[in-house]
Amino acid sequence: MKQGNLSSGLRKRNLTCLVCLLVSGFIWNAPSQAALLNFVPPTNPDLYSANLTASLTVSFNASSGLFTVSGGTSAYTPADTSLNNGDPYTVSNDGGFDPGTFSLTATISTNGTLLGGTMEITGGLYDDSYNQIAPDGTVLLQGNLTAFGYAGYNDMPDQFDFEVALTSGALMADYGGEAYILLHPGDTSFDNDFTVSFSNDGLGDADTKSIPEPGSGLLVAVSLLGLCEVARRRRK
Repeated sequence: MKQGNLSSGLRKRNLTCLVCLLVSGFIWNAPSQAALLNFVPPTNPDLYSANLTASLTVSFNASSGLFTVSGGTSAYTPADTSLNNGDPYTVSNDGGFDPGTFSLTATISTNGTLLGGTMEITGGLYDDSYNQIAPDGTVLLQGNLTAFGYAGYNDMPDQFDFEVALTSGALMADYGGEAYILLHPGDTSFDNDFTVSFSNDGLGDADTKSIPEPGSGLLVAVSLLGLCEVARRRRK
């Protein structure tokens, strides 16, 4: 191959890979407020916030942009499912009847952008024999909201997703420092519009899970780089 053709080929190959990297970077950093975060949920660990006496109340005030969620957390399934005879631990503040607490506060702009927020889950942990594993009122997870996604549906339950950078909590090590929340608010008037206030019927539920590894953005980047290599080999 002539030197000029070789240089031209290298430039084209490098340009193709650069475009792939830029596209992957755009996907990784693209605002998530217009769609769900679409995390692929691992099975465990999982803090489940709901049951008959521990459902979640969800409300949004369009004037202030304040999105609040409060209620109870009823169960915790650790990453090691061999613990507690394979059953979830009860999250409670009195051995089983008074659930733990779930609290989330976020500020959301009128175009659906997350401006900031925090979450906290507290409670004692009890095994199948009602032995106390963690004292009542223990901070299980606490952190700052870093990403937000949503989807309002006419014919199925709405969903709100939050990504959390954990700052403390007795279960932080089990989660690896990051968590995400899949919140199903139940019956609301939400129609993908944050210029209108809404609230639910008090029967929301949420799963607080660990961030799967590797992240979806990394998988996209690796896939695009693989396509670059395939294209290069075909040209060669």
